[in-house]
Amino acid sequence: MIVIGFSPMGPQFGVSSSLSALCSWNYFEFRKKTLLIQTGFHGNLEETLLGQKKWKKEEYWKMKGIDEAIRNEMAGMEREEVIERATITMYLGENQFELLPSTKKKNQKLYEQNLLKYFPTLLNFYKEIFEVIYVDLEWDQQQLLEQIKQYADVVLYFLPQNRWLIERWSNEKVMEEKEQVILCKYEKKSFWNITNIKILYPQIGKSCIGGIPFSNLYMDTWSRGKGMQYLATERDQKEKSDFWKQVEIIGKRIERYSRREESSDRAKTKI
Repeated sequence: MIVIGFSPMGPQFGVSSSLSALCSWNYFEFRKKTLLIQTGFHGNLEETLLGQKKWKKEEYWKMKGIDEAIRNEMAGMEREEVIERATITMYLGENQFELLPSTKKKNQKLYEQNLLKYFPTLLNFYKEIFEVIYVDLEWDQQQLLEQIKQYADVVLYFLPQNRWLIERWSNEKVMEEKEQVILCKYEKKSFWNITNIKILYPQIGKSCIGGIPFSNLYMDTWSRGKGMQYLATERDQKEKSDFWKQVEIIGKRIERYSRREESSDRAKTKI
């Protein structure tokens, strides 16, 4: 299963934090071999995942990440070795998932060109190795989204609870079957909650699978010096926060949708 997360309205809308939480939840729930890919640099998230301050993790990731994978792919290296060299294992207590991060680039333009050229090939290969892949796209990577959408089982669009942006999106976007909407930094008390959006903007509402609230504790875990260990503990609590309750609801809906798509594909193949 490949799940792509994208914010069409701009940065800082919770795509990275939500996808990493969904990735963690998915591993705990189903114990599937999981990969989280970042195509853009996210300072807060990377500090969270590694439990390290900025300057430390940049040095640690010097020879890791998606740009390293692209360099190795261009050099014709065996793809199993590409994965081993470029990914980082994130430990969740006794469990783990793989992270293919992004780091700051000296030549951003060249990186973007190589990403468009090689990433679809890498993604197509990764899906043969991993059972679940989450792809965290930057908000300005619309062209890359269009290139890799064909490989995705689910495309998640993260929208803010903002009337003008929701109205604009509703007028401009025709939703495809595998495209779903998540309201980010979600507040139930807002007038623009899921119930009202389903009524006022049915084009978006029928594809809205939930809302994920903002969580300071989640994105500030690096300051605790525990990184993924804290994330694992938080996810495994019997009395989960509203953040994790919503992540669980959305995670189960994505899983059900993916199974339905697989059944549909098998039926088409038989025909």
